[in-house]
Amino acid sequence: MAVGHDITLNYFFSHTRADSILAGCALALFKNPVLDADGWRPSIWQFGLGLALILGAALVRNPIFAEVFRYTVQGVGLYIVFAFILTPNRVTSPVLLMPWLQWIGRVSYSVYLFQIIAIKLAERFFPGQHFIVIAFVAAGLTLVYAWIMNIGVEKPLYRFRKSREANHQSRLATTQFAAENQLR
Repeated sequence: MAVGHDITLNYFFSHTRADSILAGCALALFKNPVLDADGWRPSIWQFGLGLALILGAALVRNPIFAEVFRYTVQGVGLYIVFAFILTPNRVTSPVLLMPWLQWIGRVSYSVYLFQIIAIKLAERFFPGQHFIVIAFVAAGLTLVYAWIMNIGVEKPLYRFRKSREANHQSRLATTQFAAENQLR
């Protein structure tokens, strides 16, 4: 690692964030506080620890730490904070159940993929504008893109998957029925 290199490279190279990707997958699939009855539900002191990890990692100014360990420490902290926030019947539950916030959650991957492109487009078509103007234009472009992807790609693929699952269940039931009748 070269100290002093462009830190924005961390944004573009997913291999530098593999630990955070794995932590997100683990939260979604293992002991999920929302989906699993035995899911991990952090206590308030663990939530505080998660916040301390996030803030502490951001405060360390050592460039080696910043490029090697910061994102891992912040990922652990975010894992704890998200598990706490997602736990049902917390103060956060009514907020997370707001329809517009659930929509943002559904399109968040498209937002993640398009945000930098939208910022660059806004900067290109509105050169010299204040960063607030750029931010609002980029946010608008990003949300429109996410909506189009949701309507044009995600929902049709979801319906296709559901129809394939229904067809598979139907064939499975027919095969099972035929096998049972052959045994009689």
